[in-house]
Amino acid sequence: MAVLLQIRRDTAANWTAANPVLMAGEMALESDTNKIKIGDGTTNWNSLPYFTVGATGPTGPTGYTGPTGPTGSTGPTGWTGPTGWTGPTGWTGPTGIQGPTGWTGPQGIQGITGPTGAQGQQGPTGPTGPTGWTGPIGPTGTTGATGDTGPIGETGPTGAASTVTGPTGPTGWTGPIGATGPTGAASTVTGPTGPTGPQGQSSSFYDYKAKTTATTGDPGSTYLLWNNATQTSSTALHIDHIDKDGYDIHIFLMLLNAGDHVTIQDASDSTNYQTWHVTGAPTDMTGYIILPVTLDDSNGTGTTGFANNLDILFISVSIGDTGPTGPTGATGPTGATGPTGDTGPSVTGPMGPTGDTGPIGPTGPTGDTGPSVTGPTGATGATGATGATGPTGSWANAQNVLTVGAGTTLTSSAAGVFHRLVNSLTITVDSTTGFTAGQSADFIRESGAVSFAAGSGATIYATPGQNLRATYSVATLICLTTNVYALFGDLS
Repeated sequence: MAVLLQIRRDTAANWTAANPVLMAGEMALESDTNKIKIGDGTTNWNSLPYFTVGATGPTGPTGYTGPTGPTGSTGPTGWTGPTGWTGPTGWTGPTGIQGPTGWTGPQGIQGITGPTGAQGQQGPTGPTGPTGWTGPIGPTGTTGATGDTGPIGETGPTGAASTVTGPTGPTGWTGPIGATGPTGAASTVTGPTGPTGPQGQSSSFYDYKAKTTATTGDPGSTYLLWNNATQTSSTALHIDHIDKDGYDIHIFLMLLNAGDHVTIQDASDSTNYQTWHVTGAPTDMTGYIILPVTLDDSNGTGTTGFANNLDILFISVSIGDTGPTGPTGATGPTGATGPTGDTGPSVTGPMGPTGDTGPIGPTGPTGDTGPSVTGPTGATGATGATGATGPTGSWANAQNVLTVGAGTTLTSSAAGVFHRLVNSLTITVDSTTGFTAGQSADFIRESGAVSFAAGSGATIYATPGQNLRATYSVATLICLTTNVYALFGDLS
């Protein structure tokens, strides 16, 4: 039996004229404008706002580094039912703007080297007189500029070997300091990736018959066919809009998309099945759709091929919206400073001629030391790239299945579980159940009569009643807020 959920609907003019009060959480549709309002239990129709989804605000400019603004709360994810709409995802608060990096102060200039004084000629060596007293050391004068190097004269005849060492010529000037090497490459260290929000899902099933006498075209009312005679080698399923219960489920078939999963099962034996992965959006044909798929798994007659006219179940499991991306990882480390440039060449002046050793003159004053100048700091390496978003969870581990044979009061561990109810029983929720807003549990009645009851401290909203209507009826229980739940599905 397919699950069918309808909401109240009428034209905008009729709603305005009637001006009713909708129950809290009850949805109603203007059929000529496709606009929706949600009741609060007290406000008349004409005073209720339309349901809208706000646009994402623009990203703020980058500025000074201030404290990071708090992350905005994530809005609740709307429940996904067989025919229900998906609630909006709450907006993420903007990240605080980052201030600019302070500027590096300018490098001081380097003092110039004073000129070197000319060296006097060396006189003949006189007799050694008595050693006089050493006078005080006078202040060091500035060093004169080094004169240009004159041309090298012709080499004269070699004189007799001298036994006296002549004075050493002045040291040539030191070449300029090479330019600072380039800044190191941007960091390759990626900051840690924030956690990915949880994956939502919903499921539905519909009654069909298998058609194996054709592999193309419209399968016909209540039928489903494969585009390959070997069913498990098919790449597409052709599904009629009308299921075996006479319902036109065209709108639900067109909601399927890449990443969803569908199962085709023998209606009387769950061990005979085929599980398919949807690879793209369905193609809408006249009276049927073509759904592109690849086989994930099969068993029993699902592997060997279902018989023509066999009663089958078409079960769809849709993947919900991905949760919000986690915060950006920390900035990677600063790149290394580039190497220092080569030192300029050292130039030595020509060696003066060797002469007689003259008397040692007084030591000239020492020149002032030039200022110590530190080269500029290399630029900071670029911020490491934001880590990639973690992969979406796979369908294989999306939901646990639990068989229940006796009445029970749900606990928080029932959230996200698909319950198979195999006896006449009552499912109770109370203040100890402990679901949080947005958590849900799914149920299928396989035998016996099944009902739901609100215990102490809890409330259940359901229409038209709180009982699963018949064998294989399916329903979902979702928490709207603390201790308040909505029950929807095939109810009575």
